[in-house]
Amino acid sequence: MNIPPSSMCPGCPYRAPLAAMNRLWLRAIAGGGCSAIGAQRPFLAVESTAGKGAAPAALASALAAAPTRRGELIALCGAEELDPEGLAALAACGGVALAVGGGSCGELCGRSRVGFFVCSAFDIAAIEAALRAALSGDSAAVVFCRGECASGAPKRPTVYAINRDYCRRCGACLRLGCPAIAGQRPPVIDPALCAGCGVCAQVCKCSAITEA
Repeated sequence: MNIPPSSMCPGCPYRAPLAAMNRLWLRAIAGGGCSAIGAQRPFLAVESTAGKGAAPAALASALAAAPTRRGELIALCGAEELDPEGLAALAACGGVALAVGGGSCGELCGRSRVGFFVCSAFDIAAIEAALRAALSGDSAAVVFCRGECASGAPKRPTVYAINRDYCRRCGACLRLGCPAIAGQRPPVIDPALCAGCGVCAQVCKCSAITEA
């Protein structure tokens, strides 16, 4: 089932992070804004929301009550929501936050003595590897997925298409909730809506999705 376009835009920088979370069976406490999208289908990766800027502190409270959940519960928020208070709470509980957005929060994390991993918000494998590395340690860490909001951003010159001859109709691309992918048999990518992020091509196991 696709998420309505009003909830998750084509090229949304939260799409690949949420896909990586699902691959690792992770669940999150979300902050404000678009991070709450993860509570909806097809991801269902957010189990509660804490409000803008409150996800790290809410995670700290959750882990204090259930320390064994550190390997399965993280904070999910916009990079702009990170602040010294939230990072101090994260450092105290040794939790992991997945932050999505533009700019950089590495210096802030360094001052707060929180581990820092950075990767593209549109690279599922890199995000998955960073989360594994962050969760394998005992100390707090932020996995920063750098990617600008697709709303109002210049459209990428590349769009993607599905080769009908290669498509096995597995539905992996549909499980990304992208409004540019229509659930026909086989699925079809609308070039007018495609943002060119390439996340659908990463989940296609039969290499049916390529640049148009």
